[in-house]
Amino acid sequence: MENRFSKILGAQPLAEKPFGTAIHEEVSIRWNSYVTKGVDKKIIETVTNKYMVPENSKSLGAPIMNKEVEICLSRDNIKNDRFLSQLQNILGSSLTAVGTIMSEIITNPTNTDLEKVISTLADSAQLQCAVHQGLSQHRRYPAKFTMTEESHKVLGESPIDELLFGKNLNESIKTNEATNRLGKTLKQKKWQNLKKPSTYEPQPGPSGMQSKNRSIPNYLNYRRPQNTSRKRPRYSENIKDQERQRNRRVPRFRKY
Repeated sequence: MENRFSKILGAQPLAEKPFGTAIHEEVSIRWNSYVTKGVDKKIIETVTNKYMVPENSKSLGAPIMNKEVEICLSRDNIKNDRFLSQLQNILGSSLTAVGTIMSEIITNPTNTDLEKVISTLADSAQLQCAVHQGLSQHRRYPAKFTMTEESHKVLGESPIDELLFGKNLNESIKTNEATNRLGKTLKQKKWQNLKKPSTYEPQPGPSGMQSKNRSIPNYLNYRRPQNTSRKRPRYSENIKDQERQRNRRVPRFRKY
């Protein structure tokens, strides 16, 4: 009776996200690795060359950007478009692999090579996992422009799992910040230990200049002490006026 009413009422609002039936463990291990860590580029190139786009389904390949529109795009937009085009081409090869198996089964339903079917489907799934991981990396890229430079390395090294930057991102950021603070503290203490106060007092050399040993501090800033025995006398204003009158040239009178 309770099951009957529960169906009428619908699913529980606080129920966890439902999942499908578990797949084979050997398949699950490979797909989880491909999706989170990616597929080697050489493997992707080999598999995509193996399954070329069919001649009667050319639209499975990535459509090329029109030249008239590409001229108006920025460099970043063009780079983003090329990345997405590569993912589309990989998906096209994956669909081609599935279409090849489907065509063989439809053509010869009784004489189907099971190993070939599994091998082709595995290649197709591998390419799809590569696209899945590429899109995850594409979603992670804008985060670099919203967080500090010190966090970039942490974001790049954080593995992908159920969360885009991993479940332990918070702990990784805290550990990185603590390491940076410790490094700055050690560096500052090392500098303080090397910096010792100088007790050296510069002395004039034979010619009145300091010794030319550059290891001695304040070499270029040395100032020779003044000779107090030779001081010019200070003249008052009256004496100065008298000197001006004495040195003034008397004009000669013209003789007529």
